[in-house]
Amino acid sequence: MNNINDASAPNDCVIYTRVSSVKQLKEGDGLESQKRSCSEFAKSKGYNVIEVFADVISGSKLDRPGMNAMLKQLNFMKAQNAGSTSVIIDDISRLARDVGTHRGLRGEIILAGGRLECPNIEFGEDSDSILVESLLASVSEHQRSKLSEQNRNRTIARMQNGFYTFPKPKPKPKPKPKPKPKPKPIGYRYEKQKRGGSILLRNEPIASIIAEGLEGFASGRFQTQTEVKRFFETKADFPKDINDTDVRLQRVSDMLRSLVYSGYLEHQPWGVGLTKGNHEALISYETHLKIKERLAKTGYGPARKDISQDFPLRGFLLCVGCGNLLTATWSKSRTGVHHPYYLCRKRTCRLYGKSIRRANVHEHFETLLAKLEPSEDTVTVAKAMFADAWNKRQAEAKGDAKQLRLRSKAIGRKIEAAIDQILTEDHEGIVRALKKKLVALESEKVVSEGKASNLIDASGNFDDVFELALKFLENPFKIWENGDLAAKRTVLRLVFSRSIAYCRENGVRTPEWTLPFRVLGFLEETECKMVTPIGFEPITCPLGGGCSVQLSHGAVCT
Repeated sequence: MNNINDASAPNDCVIYTRVSSVKQLKEGDGLESQKRSCSEFAKSKGYNVIEVFADVISGSKLDRPGMNAMLKQLNFMKAQNAGSTSVIIDDISRLARDVGTHRGLRGEIILAGGRLECPNIEFGEDSDSILVESLLASVSEHQRSKLSEQNRNRTIARMQNGFYTFPKPKPKPKPKPKPKPKPKPIGYRYEKQKRGGSILLRNEPIASIIAEGLEGFASGRFQTQTEVKRFFETKADFPKDINDTDVRLQRVSDMLRSLVYSGYLEHQPWGVGLTKGNHEALISYETHLKIKERLAKTGYGPARKDISQDFPLRGFLLCVGCGNLLTATWSKSRTGVHHPYYLCRKRTCRLYGKSIRRANVHEHFETLLAKLEPSEDTVTVAKAMFADAWNKRQAEAKGDAKQLRLRSKAIGRKIEAAIDQILTEDHEGIVRALKKKLVALESEKVVSEGKASNLIDASGNFDDVFELALKFLENPFKIWENGDLAAKRTVLRLVFSRSIAYCRENGVRTPEWTLPFRVLGFLEETECKMVTPIGFEPITCPLGGGCSVQLSHGAVCT
């Protein structure tokens, strides 16, 4: 083989090979078989092979690394002897699978001083040869389009059958090991089935962490996306994006908007409507809709970075002078010692800039919170009330589930009617409106079915379900005292219905408690006595005197 820098002889040639994907490169013998075929053809023609160029790229692409290198070599050889050099390809489809790309590459090869040759077609400049070449290029383009169409149809069919079909994680590269790519979607792993294909399975403990984060945002436990981000960052098992410590906010945003976590799939550009997936859901579809609704609302500013464990009440306490939220800071004294303070930053406020020692604020607040400890008898009564309500709700659940299933069937009939109308309607505007209505009906049907399923599945022991809630009601101060920043912020949202004002002289003002604690407070202040077994139901006056006083069983009318 000649050196590429030597002057090229008239019978010199180069070989160009191409496959479409890395999969074809690894699993097949495409490039080697093409090289072998072209080398044998060159030998039969008496050509000297200067170099072999290869590309792993789609046949529709015009800009190719291997092709560019070959054109550069052809230009060099042309400058050496001002002659043409043969460019041997195994098949016309190896040059391109697109008529426009074929013509463009062929023109560049000719300008670089090359001439195309192939074992199974003779390229020429006469009209008949150009016609045959164009027809073969068109057939190659049709095959590519047809293959792409078939793959897409198979993907759509698989998605309609409930399988997640979007990009899977790539295998770890060799020989240079790199960090394993994050699976898509995160929280699931792929497992091959015996009948072919892969299915999504929960990837614990990440799946449970994601479920808690999504449920927390839907319920308001996390007010902002940044709070969800910080929650994920506190979990050691959750994969991080930056320096193994931080999670990108965009990643959190994508997860909150992802439909796959609700157990459903949808891809409107492919015409795939709302479809029940074969994978296990991390949250309900109803929760997914709540998340979308919260994301669509405005007014939720980004969580402040300076709300830290040092100042857990920042952004919650109000200034008694102006009603604005108190801020907090570390102030440096003349001796260089830093001291923590809360203060008001509104310039028009009479208390502007007047610092309040953090220790005083926290002491007053924690004294208030510590008083919120109901007696054992009150907790027992509350537990009995909750248990009674739980049992009644369990009894009503079956009837509600039946009504929801009937509603789902009625919506299904509306969906069928809408589809029939779409098929017979000619007006494009009406068809668009019907399709929009169809999407809304499908979503409504899924919500009804999900609610019915949740009501049926919402069984279990009362003690198991309400154990944590009752522990919180018994002593929220203990959670505040021992919890981290996220736990403390949760206590604020669950105990107080709104922010409370703080006075420098008198401490915290009267708060507004949330409903559970208002109920417990009412029970504490009420003298409760057990009723007699016979109750207090009214009876008819035994003397027939038409007495309007309600008498209990066993009473004597006088």
